[in-house]
Amino acid sequence: MFQSRFGKEGKSQEMERLRHALKSFSFISLFCLSLLQATNSDASHAMGADLTYTCLGGNTYRVTLSFYRDCIGISAPGSVYINVSSASCGENLGVTAFPIAGTGQEVTQLCPTAVSTCNGGVYTGIQEWIYEGVITLPRQCDDWLFSYSLCCRNAAITNIDNPGFSTFYLEAELDNLNFSCNNSPIFTNKPVPFACLGQQFCFNHGAYDPDGDSLVFSLIDPYQTSTTTVTYNGAFTASQPLSSTPPVSFNALTGDVCMTPTAMEVTVMAVLVQEYRNGILIGSVERDIQITVMNCNNTLPSLTGINGTNSFTDTICANEPYCFFINSIDPDTGQTVTITWDGGISGGTFTTTAGPRPDGNFCWTPTMAEIGNGPHCFTAKVSDDNCPMFGSQIYSYCLTVIGLDVDLGPDRSIACNDLATITATASGGTGNYSYLWSNGFTNPTQTLGVGTYVVTVDDGECIAMDTISVTNDAMPIAQFVANEPCVNTPVQFIDSSYVPFGIITNWSWTFGDGNTASVQNPVHTYNAAGNYTVTLIITTSLGCIDTVSHDISILPNPTASFLTADACVGASVGFLDTSTPPGSINFWNWNFGDGNTSNQQYPSHTYGSAGTYQVTLIAGDTSGCMDTVVQPVTIHPLPTANFSFNGSFCENNPINFTDLSVDANGIVSWYWTFGNDSTSTSQNPTVVFDTAGTYNVTLVVTNAFGCVDSITQQINIGIAPTITANPGVSVCNGDSAVLVATGNGTIVWTPGGTTGDTLV
Repeated sequence: MFQSRFGKEGKSQEMERLRHALKSFSFISLFCLSLLQATNSDASHAMGADLTYTCLGGNTYRVTLSFYRDCIGISAPGSVYINVSSASCGENLGVTAFPIAGTGQEVTQLCPTAVSTCNGGVYTGIQEWIYEGVITLPRQCDDWLFSYSLCCRNAAITNIDNPGFSTFYLEAELDNLNFSCNNSPIFTNKPVPFACLGQQFCFNHGAYDPDGDSLVFSLIDPYQTSTTTVTYNGAFTASQPLSSTPPVSFNALTGDVCMTPTAMEVTVMAVLVQEYRNGILIGSVERDIQITVMNCNNTLPSLTGINGTNSFTDTICANEPYCFFINSIDPDTGQTVTITWDGGISGGTFTTTAGPRPDGNFCWTPTMAEIGNGPHCFTAKVSDDNCPMFGSQIYSYCLTVIGLDVDLGPDRSIACNDLATITATASGGTGNYSYLWSNGFTNPTQTLGVGTYVVTVDDGECIAMDTISVTNDAMPIAQFVANEPCVNTPVQFIDSSYVPFGIITNWSWTFGDGNTASVQNPVHTYNAAGNYTVTLIITTSLGCIDTVSHDISILPNPTASFLTADACVGASVGFLDTSTPPGSINFWNWNFGDGNTSNQQYPSHTYGSAGTYQVTLIAGDTSGCMDTVVQPVTIHPLPTANFSFNGSFCENNPINFTDLSVDANGIVSWYWTFGNDSTSTSQNPTVVFDTAGTYNVTLVVTNAFGCVDSITQQINIGIAPTITANPGVSVCNGDSAVLVATGNGTIVWTPGGTTGDTLV
């Protein structure tokens, strides 16, 4: 395996950092502007870079160069060549990497009204360029080296000699002989920080390993070539690259670097990130970073530690949810702070509250796989909205996962009446274990029958749980199905139990209403609505028993009812449905007792003969439940209307009408119309017609039940006769005389009975 030119680095023992509420900045001095805009005609003005790789499968890797340039330098290259070599295998090749789509974006944290040098303004502008290339390594070697160099650095750098002519060199190391398809650590934060004079400033690169390997950080001299480094001037070194009081601090376990600059300087520094798997160094990457110190009128924002404390580390237990909050601090009123995170802990969640001073909330449930891989870290960036340049700091939060494991072994199978001896085997943690089983037992070993058991082990710091099922291969599985009907409707219970061996010999049912049964498929009727718990216990020929319970809902029936009234033959009888509950009834079935039916809600029906009929209504609701009601309706017979009349059928002579109507229960009213605009309510009226003609005389009779009948007969009224006779004549006894009369009818003389118009 390769030996890094930097050697192995030890892990620091502590990660406590005190961070104070300080905040970002705006440029205010001409010195600061001239410092940021210093240039060299031959310099690229490189301000930072890192080189990483990702395994695509087998020996194929995607190599990524992230390059950061000052916008007043020369243009970014159209492509970059990354050298790939192995000394042990004698390989020397390379890959050309090209800009990815959408790269070249400005990453300067300027407010919207500030214009950077990337867009013709005066404020320092920085672009990020990302190049990617894919290479398939020809062999498996333990010392592959990816490297890249560029001329030249930013000429504005103050803490190294000849910065504008200092080359820029990066490398990354890979062992694909002993560790196949490894991925390098990845950086999530941009390497172009700005610090404020006299203010504490903390930065973290946000490095994490996609494979979950442990990372160790160290500050190194930035390289110009594979064998030469930059020359710091004065007392500056890799670990103290700028003027700071107190001195620059660095955490090898997290990569945190903190400083309080005492001079306006532009310096460079480099960080080496080595990845370890099971204590073995398997790869490394570098990052070259430029830090600019400025005179600011803005105080940098800051974040608290875990749950508002000054601690940024914690030890947590695997398989237990863990959450904490962090507070943002900003003494500059009128500014709004935001918090973002780099997603450095896979499976964790990070949310922020609303408002100008938000809180961040992190939650994570680590698994047993996270134990022993070093601390798991993420970074949170706090930024304000200062103008012209946002102020920001980056903090890391690291969690060390501990825990213990407990194993009850595989699930066990026993015979019906056998027992299994189960032992809880705990490992890891402090070793001082206590046990608690779900059945209350507190020793590691116990003898158990069929069932599911959970054991919880506690070592004073963490807990672990495991579950075991003790089953019986011949154990039957009790189960049944049933419909859910209505009150007073038979429920059919169907046994659907399963038994792998033997046969079921006994069924014991309890229906939840105090009734029981012992047949396989019983039928039971519930006489009240409600929820009932039905239990079936089955026993097999091998003596194995199983029990199952299901809840069954018995629905209430609706109440069928209707209103109607007695009527007469031939009258339309209305039926008014009054079934309850209203709104839920959706089915009606009427039987009128005479062979006729209807499914309307409000039907009407006409009976053709008298009698008492039993009317039946079956009402059903939306649940399918039904109720039946029967009511009688009486249909009364009609009376028989009849009459006779007599008298002189001439005008102005009285005519007598005699009622001859018949009804078993008696006629209670009569109504006569005579065709001459006269009426009568007498039973036997007398009427005089004053004009000759034919008249329709109608009698309407009503019996005691309101039933009506009528009859109409014609009557002819003749014209009354007229007669004129000559005056009387006097004669002697024995003589005769002639009498003459005229009229419009037959003339009859009296005495004598002679007819004709002349009498002698």
